[in-house]
Amino acid sequence: MREAVQIKVANHVEVLDQILTLHSMGLSEMPPEEWKWKHVDNPFAEGEPELIVAVDGDTIVGATCYMPFRFIVAGRQMRAIEPCDSIVHPAYRGRGILSRILAYGDSHYQKRGYPFGFGFPNEQALPGYLKQGWKLVMPIRQLNYFINWRGVLQCLVPKVPLQGAASWVFDKVLVRRSRKGRFPENSVSVFDSFPDAMNQLDDLYNAQTLEMMRSREHMEWRLDRHPRCSFHYIIGADREDLLWYAVVDVIKDRHGLRTGRIVDYKVRNESRQLFENAISASIQVLRGKECDRIIMLRPTHANLRNVPGKLGFATTLESLAHEFNTMKGKRPVSLIVKPLATADLFMNVLDGARWAPTSLYHDALFC
Repeated sequence: MREAVQIKVANHVEVLDQILTLHSMGLSEMPPEEWKWKHVDNPFAEGEPELIVAVDGDTIVGATCYMPFRFIVAGRQMRAIEPCDSIVHPAYRGRGILSRILAYGDSHYQKRGYPFGFGFPNEQALPGYLKQGWKLVMPIRQLNYFINWRGVLQCLVPKVPLQGAASWVFDKVLVRRSRKGRFPENSVSVFDSFPDAMNQLDDLYNAQTLEMMRSREHMEWRLDRHPRCSFHYIIGADREDLLWYAVVDVIKDRHGLRTGRIVDYKVRNESRQLFENAISASIQVLRGKECDRIIMLRPTHANLRNVPGKLGFATTLESLAHEFNTMKGKRPVSLIVKPLATADLFMNVLDGARWAPTSLYHDALFC
């Protein structure tokens, strides 16, 4: 008997209205112009923009989008695909539709010659990917730099009293930590759009890691033309030589806090001192924008891992909860990878030591 729900490739533009309606049933609504920016205007898309859909007759009842990216791997360009914005109609859940979509997508992009896929599912979505042969590479951890610690604590844990011992602990531990850090003395410049100095970014790539390609075309699309966010590029240079860069922005998060985000960074030769300069300068810029807190993803490179703590970053209360859930067998947001065409791989993409993800790697630029 033929399965009523069929899986196929669809043209993104032709099914846009149906997809937006479907997403409004389960995820936060995304305006059409933002969806078009994210999935149609991607400069790495090849041919017509597409997605994998589940259809019952003429009605789309499930879908997963796939964002194409380019990586620099051992000095060579490599394509990669990131599944995102998955949704299944509430009436069709529990029927294995998302698993069928993922299996179809893996096969489809393997045939199109993509060497690997990567993604960042939350703990609810992760099991479905693992069933389809995706591999868990590493958990993703968030770090937090407290500025308005009382406001942060009141939003995250509203029932905790802010007097007495609790006040003393957070004042002495969190606020004192947040005041640490030296600001760099080398030449630092801040730009509101992709600067010419970034044309030297190739010199900062580490040949031992999988580096997302940060070309002018990519960054202008991803950051400069973002429909909702305004990003700032912070550049550290020695005369005309690019030493490091960072990208920051400020959002009002789900708790109502003004949250500064360190979205991306690169430093020459994975230098600990240059990384300290980059993060210190980012803190200085974001403090000037009246943030309640600053967040970033914990660095994975061994030489950089402890620098944020030295400058005042701490594990967030949310991340502490994630750690507790991990102890109970639950996983937080994680990096997953699936090799699709192993003959085209120049590096073991399942080796966590080869990855140094920042928020730029995530389809939604998350922290």
